[in-house]
Amino acid sequence: MQLQRVTTSARWLPELDGLRFVAIMAVLLVHVLDQTVNRSALGRAQGLQHAHFVAGINHLGRGVQLFFVISGFILAQPFLRQFRDGGKAVSLPGFYLRRLTRLEPPYLLSLVLYAAAFVLFRGERVRTIAPAFAAHALYAMQLLYHHVKVLNIVTWSLEVEVQFYLLTPLLALLFRLRPTALRLGVLVLCIAVGAARDWSGMIGYRSMLPSNLCFFLVGFLLADLRVAARPALRHALWDAGCVLLWPCIFLLPEGPWTAPLLCLLLLLAFTASMAGPLVRRMLGWYPIAILGGACYSIYLLHMLILSTLFPATRHALVFHHLWMNYAVQALLLVPCAIGLSMVYYVLIERPCMDPRWPAHLWRRLSGQREPRTLVTE
Repeated sequence: MQLQRVTTSARWLPELDGLRFVAIMAVLLVHVLDQTVNRSALGRAQGLQHAHFVAGINHLGRGVQLFFVISGFILAQPFLRQFRDGGKAVSLPGFYLRRLTRLEPPYLLSLVLYAAAFVLFRGERVRTIAPAFAAHALYAMQLLYHHVKVLNIVTWSLEVEVQFYLLTPLLALLFRLRPTALRLGVLVLCIAVGAARDWSGMIGYRSMLPSNLCFFLVGFLLADLRVAARPALRHALWDAGCVLLWPCIFLLPEGPWTAPLLCLLLLLAFTASMAGPLVRRMLGWYPIAILGGACYSIYLLHMLILSTLFPATRHALVFHHLWMNYAVQALLLVPCAIGLSMVYYVLIERPCMDPRWPAHLWRRLSGQREPRTLVTE
């Protein structure tokens, strides 16, 4: 069985999928705590008693910002090849079609599963679910949050991703700037402006693009610096840097300077992870890279799995300390969320990674044979 992520380029970077694993595990652990604290009387009482523990675990939610950095890094690559390396011009219809065929089928099917769960397990009526389904499908949930029921609360970040996809070709024009120092300086300035301003006060939400654009641009900057392709950076000191930087990212307290510091820490931690020989090998370890490659499926389904299974696992809330109850819930729920999501990845998401899947599907539906591939030496 093939489990490795399908890429459009010839080179697969397993350590990049390893960083995706770090991000999705951090998010998953936050939502296990949410189930533990908010869906039981004992959990709520213990959550109030151990507010510092709850706040510390919630900082793992910065895995979302790590995802934004990775997305910026990945999406910058074809435009870098065009504007800096003189490569083939990016076809914008092809760029958007790739996003559409890659992301939409798993997303829409996951919405069907969530809607079915609301109807079957919560007794909701289809007519009350339909507006929520439409809002999610059209990436308008942030605009209609107070007017329709939320099917999958985590998809706010996918809406932000889609907004960034739409702007990527425009932002990528920054790569045309010369000389290099000017281009890098403009990127740093854009990141600084985006991170220093509290955009949530202007737009009403922290979960929209203006409040998160700086993290995507950190990915742009990392791509421009070619941190994943510089052998000269490889040194064991970067491994030591990872030991310091990653805890700082997830322990950094909330405050007016959190966003600028987080941008800087993510820039350094990403670079250290790509340059540290030991950390790079750990992130590229096959099981870690495979699970990281399936992060989209885990992201889409984990809330459904957690909320469905928690009524059973809540009976294990028997300890007097929140951290012990949380640890037990994590041990019970995380493997289930990952295991069931991997089934979805194999059956649904991974086939959609092949950019030719619509043509393959059409040939099967129309009864045509797949063209034979000529193998040459």
